[in-house]
Amino acid sequence: MNPTAKTSKNVSSVKPVRIREFAERQLLYDLNEAMTRSIQDNLEVAVIGGLAVRAYAGPTRFTHDADIVVSQKSYGKFRRILRDMGYKGRKQNFGRGEILFTQKHYEDKAMGSAFNVQLDISIGGIFDLSSGIHYKETTRLFEDVGI
Repeated sequence: MNPTAKTSKNVSSVKPVRIREFAERQLLYDLNEAMTRSIQDNLEVAVIGGLAVRAYAGPTRFTHDADIVVSQKSYGKFRRILRDMGYKGRKQNFGRGEILFTQKHYEDKAMGSAFNVQLDISIGGIFDLSSGIHYKETTRLFEDVGI
């Protein structure tokens, strides 16, 4: 067996893991900044989905996206926060609910890789794409959701 071939295989299998770790770290950094600014502006915003579950269950896999819910009245200011942070997106109406799909592009020149971090924002309630169910906004939804 050629030891050089084995080493290069090990190095190449490590690279995707490092990229995923870097993408997730950047996602968490951006999410923290967006949520901190939202709290400072008294916006009604909450993390939902996989990252919210991980807050209780602990990390089980890498992710490059986060699901967020924002109230109708806080939506405009929250979207401006994301734009200021460099996120670009498009709003899509699904009949019973609207979702803003945003992303930000990052490049890691040292590793020779690039990736996108994604924030998907349900507006005015939680809209589950997989089931089509829309859980309407209530004041209770945004209680005790600080960082």
